[in-house]
Amino acid sequence: MNKIKDVFWMLVSMTLLMWILNLIFSCTANAEELEETSSFEKALEFVLEKEGGYVENEAEPGGAANKGITQATYNEWRERKEKEERSVKYITDQEVKEIYKNFFWTPSRCPEIEEMSIRLAIAHFDWAVNTGPTRAMKTLQSIVDTKVDGIWGPKTQKAVKEAVEENENSLLLDYIKKRREFYRRIVENNPSRKKFLKGWMNRLSDLEERLFSSEEE
Repeated sequence: MNKIKDVFWMLVSMTLLMWILNLIFSCTANAEELEETSSFEKALEFVLEKEGGYVENEAEPGGAANKGITQATYNEWRERKEKEERSVKYITDQEVKEIYKNFFWTPSRCPEIEEMSIRLAIAHFDWAVNTGPTRAMKTLQSIVDTKVDGIWGPKTQKAVKEAVEENENSLLLDYIKKRREFYRRIVENNPSRKKFLKGWMNRLSDLEERLFSSEEE
């Protein structure tokens, strides 16, 4: 009888131990997922604040847009998902999040960049949204003085890491400066787009304020 009791309590103890271990592993995984998501959420929050709602503007490439997603981009996303085309006016919040993450955050290598600097990842993501992941990468490469080819490789990763460690604030300011210069060149080459310049510059000023009021390291 005692042996049966011993076996019973041993099984109970083992079951309880397994439950505790699973709980620990689950909490750890959830915490890591939350941490990974939080940087993207912060970056996306800023972008959505600036992009606004549904607009039809023939002067902008890509046609109509909603929350910064153009009709052309939305069509591409719907096609990937094997869904019928529909107006970007009816895009869902979940689609918005998935498109920004899969078309801009990940391709621009923000998951790797945020490991070095969350603030840089936020700035880089915003520029990728504005001008595409490849041009954003070229901009970053030009600032950290490495080969400008739009490709994230070991040399670019090393150069960015060193620049962050040397002076993160200076790197962020240089990035914003490059964007201001780019916008001015757009207007110089196409004066009809001057009406957008003030909005572009205001966006950069707000981004700068957001980055330097952040407590993220």
